[in-house]
Amino acid sequence: MSRRIPLSRAAQLVGVKRRALQKQIQDGHIPSFDGTVEVSDLLRVYPDVQMHDNTQLERMERIMERSASKVSRSENALPDAHVLAARVNALAQDLVDAKTEANWSTELLEQIKQRIETIADDDRKAWQGFRQWLLGSLNRSQSTNDPSRQLLAQAQFLRTMTANVRVFGSEQAFPVEGATSILEAGLEAGVPLEFGCNDGTCGLCRARVTSGEVTTLKPHEYALSEAEKSQGYCLMCSCTPVTDLVIEAKVAGGPEDIPVQRILSKVQRIDPLSTDVTLLQLRTPRTRRLRFFAGQSVKLVINEDVIGEFPIASCPCDERHLEFHIPSHTDSPFSRYLKNQLKRRDEILIEGPVGQFVLDEASMRPLIMIAADTGFAPLKSITEHAMQLEHTEEIHFFWVINQIETHYLENLCRAWVDAFDGFSSQCMTGKTAFSDKNAYQREQEAFMKTILAQHDNIENYDIYIAGDAHFIKIAQALFVNVGFPKKQIFSGILP
Repeated sequence: MSRRIPLSRAAQLVGVKRRALQKQIQDGHIPSFDGTVEVSDLLRVYPDVQMHDNTQLERMERIMERSASKVSRSENALPDAHVLAARVNALAQDLVDAKTEANWSTELLEQIKQRIETIADDDRKAWQGFRQWLLGSLNRSQSTNDPSRQLLAQAQFLRTMTANVRVFGSEQAFPVEGATSILEAGLEAGVPLEFGCNDGTCGLCRARVTSGEVTTLKPHEYALSEAEKSQGYCLMCSCTPVTDLVIEAKVAGGPEDIPVQRILSKVQRIDPLSTDVTLLQLRTPRTRRLRFFAGQSVKLVINEDVIGEFPIASCPCDERHLEFHIPSHTDSPFSRYLKNQLKRRDEILIEGPVGQFVLDEASMRPLIMIAADTGFAPLKSITEHAMQLEHTEEIHFFWVINQIETHYLENLCRAWVDAFDGFSSQCMTGKTAFSDKNAYQREQEAFMKTILAQHDNIENYDIYIAGDAHFIKIAQALFVNVGFPKKQIFSGILP
């Protein structure tokens, strides 16, 4: 039986973030092969893994609770009977293979011992030492207390409840829990898979299964050709894994890979967040989920006279719910319509996404987020996406308000601090009007110097700044002037 396990599952078993495990691999501490690691290497680097606690059971309970909390998938908390039976059968075959291998190894070792006994005792002491080593190794391999065997057993248990999907040719991998489709699980994990209708009609989510087995969750109208079927193609929106998978699938490498979409959405919520910021939440149709990168913006079109461009404040993992923070203190046609006429269930056309202000997923540096006013919205999206990806162990969030009255979601910042190790938050309030440009610049520079003073070796961070153009210009200039690498500054100017 193989003693290699997928990287995502290994991270779950030893209780670390997948990104942390990838860092160990990049630093040469753990060898990896095709997205898997050896159990013994895992235990060598993480020797203090608790083998006798209920960690795995607790994780499985959280998985089921999380699945059950999603109304649209409440019935999918566990794999269906067919998938579960297939996984148990696969484990049974592994057990047969393992027993066969173990029996063969035992017989071979016994033959070696017998041959040693018959060897002429030219060097009795050397042979005795070899015999003791051999017997000790055999006893250790048969011990039920071997941590390697116990960790492998936990991995096999986890394998019956979740399947691991790896995208061939990349480090992207994600778990599929219960009877969730490959596409839904991938999108929830932050993997920007290509798709269109999400209901089995367009065929854009075709993927080729190069390793493993899938089963169909629901019928689909798109007809795969006989050639595609013979090559192992499936529709990710209509299939779920039976076993761990390796797939060849189209994945967006950056904003340029995502086409502009036009989706008619419905207003789900209109809530004032403060006297000058309103939360607008839209819901897309079940068959038209918006593809976008965290940090991007879209146009919202009510009619030809009422059009606004706003950054998306929600994470791409939030399924069909899109959140926007609309400044209501401005006198724009969109703000007036939002205040006086827009109602729940009204339709709004979404056009987009646009923009290059997105998370650099290739970087593993810790993050500093600096938002000005409603620049909080795109940074909220990027922050939640980074948390979803377990992108980094450290995020420091700073929120400066200049043009609005209050930090309208300060309670969310506190919730992030409570929920995530390595997350810090600080709110700052400007007192100088923008009209006094020199005083305004001095105040903003003072804010940036406060941020600098809180971080040693700040050049080891990536900085993300979102706000109006003048605020970003001031911040960028100060960081560059103190020697911060310009390539590690990412800025998003509010539309």
